[in-house]
Parts: sequence; structure tokens; C-alpha cells
Amino acid sequence: RRVKFYDCERRKTLVFLTNNFDITAFQVALLYKNRCKIELFFKWIEQHLDVKVFWGESQNAVKTQIWIAVCTFVWRCCMKKMKTIRFFKTGLTLFFWGQKQAYLGPS
Repeated sequence: RRVKFYDCERRKTLVFLTNNFDITAFQVALLYKNRCKIELFFKWIEQHLDVKVFWGESQNAVKTQIWIAVCTFVWRCCMKKMKTIRFFKTGLTLFFWGQKQAYLGPS
């Protein structure tokens, strides 16, 4: 199924391909818009957070790991602003690396 949708904000006609015949063109456009937001979010995670793999498979494990990484990112930004990054790079990084190694075992 080929669906056309006119975006009033951008003044563009968008064309989507779908095999779902039960939803309207507007709903298809919203699904693609939300999908794009999710992909941008994970791209940001890869670029800014130190999350290379997810340690758990459950929804709760993934959410917890993302929240911890976001909190660490915000804390690191605050430390950079306060010019105490030297401590962060040495002591705290070694502490967290030790915790990761204790959890995962040696690489």
C-alpha cells in the first residue's frame, strides 16, 4: 500500500509504503514520525552515553541502564562545568570500571 500525506508544517508531500491496510494515512505518517524520533534518540545515546551493549533483555533492565547512563552524563556535564573533570577521569572512572569488571568479569 502506498500512502501519501501532506505535511502542513513543512509544506511537503510525504510518501510511505506500508502493508497495514487497517489504518489511515495520517496514522501511518504518525507512526513514521515517532519511529524517526526513536531512531534519533538511540543515535544520541550511541554518541553521548557510554552504552555499547545492553546488559539485560527485559524492558526494566534497558530502562534502568539508560537512566543510569543519562544520570552519569548529566553529572559529568555538571562536573565539567565546575572544572573538576580531572577527578572524574581518574578516580571515578576507575571506580566505575571496577564495578563493571566485577559485574561482567575480566574482558
